[in-house]
Amino acid sequence: MKEIEVTTKITVKEDGEILAEVKQAAETPDAAAGRAIYPNNGEDITEGEAERYAVASDLANVCEYLEDSEVIKIKLIIQKAQARAERG
Repeated sequence: MKEIEVTTKITVKEDGEILAEVKQAAETPDAAAGRAIYPNNGEDITEGEAERYAVASDLANVCEYLEDSEVIKIKLIIQKAQARAERG
């Protein structure tokens, strides 16, 4: 089976200091296709949405290594997104 490499690197910095880094590994075409489907209702999603789900998944995989200050920042990001969802 042909292998496709998908590389996503996310770096969270504050005042020039790297707080967190996440890099997504290579995956097969079947795995990439599976990630592109919204898990709740089977509808196709956009590339941007697939990237957001991948980021959330990567974050879930490293959550045990987060520092308290990083957790606080993530909670603030979630609150902002929830407020936008309520307005929209």
